[in-house]
Amino acid sequence: MSSDGILIVEDEAIVAMCLENELRGQGFEVLGIADRGEDAARICLERSVDVVLMDINLRGEMDGIQAARIIAAHRSVPIIFLSAFADEVTRSRAEELQPAGFLSKPVDKKRLMRAVAEALAASGGSRPD
Repeated sequence: MSSDGILIVEDEAIVAMCLENELRGQGFEVLGIADRGEDAARICLERSVDVVLMDINLRGEMDGIQAARIIAAHRSVPIIFLSAFADEVTRSRAEELQPAGFLSKPVDKKRLMRAVAEALAASGGSRPD
């Protein structure tokens, strides 16, 4: 089993399950799924997380960009944003955080795996064997 732990932050349960299944199928460890920015920030501050797949539009008071801002202030964790709504203003807000990637939904499996592998390599992690 890989030591690379990925947190999925996605408020659509079916999308989160598909991402989890795809990642686990490729040998990655999925630490959990959060559907609120507040929960994502708490998990990243409490646990060792190697990569965060972060949806931008989430349940709760905090969107994914706000959650990523909190995480980045306390931890150096690569964040890959996911969004079905990549308008210019949203993308600009996300780019301010210098994310490890930005994927449009529906997420292409090859692009997902490439983005995760690149994020891990950039942060000193590794892809599972």
